[in-house]
Amino acid sequence: PFELSIIAPLVHDFLYIKKGRFFIDQENQITSEPTDIELCISRLETDQIFLDHMKQEGIGKIKRYLCYYGVRSLGGLFWKKGE
Repeated sequence: PFELSIIAPLVHDFLYIKKGRFFIDQENQITSEPTDIELCISRLETDQIFLDHMKQEGIGKIKRYLCYYGVRSLGGLFWKKGE
């Protein structure tokens, strides 16, 4: 489970669960509770964050891009689920 580090998949999966939709509260903190200020991260941006985290954590280029293109090609099924 740690072949891709732990941060990259956790952040990626969390962003997918939230569909990239967050809010900013009165203390300028990110929250999932609705407020007047909404922050939206697209699926492409979410997948790029995944790629960036893998690179920062030293995952090799081949494995990094195989995983990235895997989520790019199949992640849309999950992202659209429940919309």
